Amino acid sequence: MINLKLLRWIPLGLLMVPAASQAMIYSIDLNTKIGSGGSWVNHTVATLTFTDNGLNSVLVTLVHHANSGPAGQKIGKLWFGITPFVTPVQSSQTPENIFDSYSTAAGGHNGIGSGYNWELEIQQTFKTNSADAFYQGMTASFVVTGIGIDAFDFVRTPATGSVGNAYAIIHLQAIDSQDNSVKVAGGGYQTSGGDPVPEPASMAMATFMGVVALSRFRKKSK
Repeated sequence: MINLKLLRWIPLGLLMVPAASQAMIYSIDLNTKIGSGGSWVNHTVATLTFTDNGLNSVLVTLVHHANSGPAGQKIGKLWFGITPFVTPVQSSQTPENIFDSYSTAAGGHNGIGSGYNWELEIQQTFKTNSADAFYQGMTASFVVTGIGIDAFDFVRTPATGSVGNAYAIIHLQAIDSQDNSVKVAGGGYQTSGGDPVPEPASMAMATFMGVVALSRFRKKSK
């Protein structure tokens, strides 16, 4: 039989449903060339997304759009930053065969130039040999983890250089018959919602209120 006295207190605590926050997705279209090369780059050649992936975890996905340039075009490097200053660890590379090295550098790497540096800069290098290169029509993804990070931390503060703000930059290689290359930046981002993710603060509050409710019931019952 249901204890009606107990039900008086349950709504205050144990029946509280933890709030959910939407797992956010931040998308960056890479469409602005840096420097004099690649005069044909006036459209989106790749899109980078950061997706909340649970507590302290973010999924990073880079799509190299099909038919975005000449045959043989490939992405050699990806640069982006994170604020606040947290050094994330990488895992779950997909597909593994196209990944080369992953590194972080305070104040930026030397490979970008044109004034672009993030407070903490992340550089993902891809293989460029013909068998394992990151060609058009392919998608690469990996997970980064670090204490307290979420997807917004990767678009919180852009780098600023010769063509304005950049939230991410890629090194696009083999863009013509002379095997030249060009760097392409993404100067803005779009947001969208994803799957609900439990909010730790709300879960903690629900638990606390449940303990208070039971405590009050026990005192009332004596």
